[in-house]
Amino acid sequence: MKIVPYFLLCVAAALIGCNTSDAPSYPKVTGSVTIDGQSATKGVVSFTPVNGGDSGVGIIQPDGSYQVRTSVSSPGIPAGDYRVAVTIWEKEPGELLEDGSFAEGVPAIPEKYFNNETSGLSFTVSETGTNHFEIEISAGE
Repeated sequence: MKIVPYFLLCVAAALIGCNTSDAPSYPKVTGSVTIDGQSATKGVVSFTPVNGGDSGVGIIQPDGSYQVRTSVSSPGIPAGDYRVAVTIWEKEPGELLEDGSFAEGVPAIPEKYFNNETSGLSFTVSETGTNHFEIEISAGE
């Protein structure tokens, strides 16, 4: 289970580093994440297509909003059905602690949300119209 968050962070870093001049045009996908009614202030939302294809990642902003991208130059993701995962840490894995050791990580939300197979979150991105998805998480699950 601990490998998944590292994978998501690597994917986010890779997407931030991508830049192509002939990037495809995809539908814009935005939304917000709340935890027990309060805006999440950090984290990652990942959209994985049910039938394969380009995945997308959105970095949760301090106001809880996110915008999904396939790369820096390609905001949005292809239309279709997606399974969604949300990763939010209270204490990041690998964070250096005062005693010189490294933190194992403390999730800020139930770990079921870290995996798109167990999160229970799925959305359909349409070619036209608004693709704004509100994600509400209960920390007590």
